[in-house]
Amino acid sequence: MDVFDPSVAPGDCTASWGGLTARKGIELIRSLSGLNIVAMNFNTVSLPQDVSDMAAHLCAHMIMEGMLLLARRHYLIPEPA
Repeated sequence: MDVFDPSVAPGDCTASWGGLTARKGIELIRSLSGLNIVAMNFNTVSLPQDVSDMAAHLCAHMIMEGMLLLARRHYLIPEPA
């Protein structure tokens, strides 16, 4: 979560001014398809600082994208068009 700009993840503990937008982050994780990913780690969301749960929702979406990435690799689910 440290790579996201505070405008899309205000509850991030370590702000990266000029970081990724949510769309670019999702594109980045989807581009990892085909790599031998064995582990993922999503952290540093501070719930008391999170305005309207924006960072928590983005983190949950990134976790889902990561799980889909692993599922596509292990269960040979085709890539979306």
